[in-house]
Amino acid sequence: AKQAKKLQDEKLDKSALNNTLKSTSSTQALTAAQGKVLNDQAFGVGQTLVDVTASRISGTTYTNTKNSPIFVFATTATTSTSQSVSVVVNGITFDIRQDGDGSCNTWPSFIVPAGGTYSITASQSIIKWCEF
Repeated sequence: AKQAKKLQDEKLDKSALNNTLKSTSSTQALTAAQGKVLNDQAFGVGQTLVDVTASRISGTTYTNTKNSPIFVFATTATTSTSQSVSVVVNGITFDIRQDGDGSCNTWPSFIVPAGGTYSITASQSIIKWCEF
């Protein structure tokens, strides 16, 4: 009976829970449902590094269909001439340019948000394209 009273006195007050992902409260506890949603959306959770080189084409736009961000990185062929790479994520372009010095290649890498679109366009061939 004494232990039961102690457990009753120390039970969690359900009003201290906030079951919305938009809460800014720093005093209310996270529910299990919220924790699962946040965990499922976290970068790296349940993800593995995949070589997608065979299924990717320079200049083609792809969509991240996952519920979490992905990390993309690639390597272009080595060349003795200058080369350029354009990365586009959700319509925002990032240009990478290298001047030839006898062993020129580039390594574009970027994060794509869930549902985001992305592409890599390279003046040289893309020899490796991986996604995590």
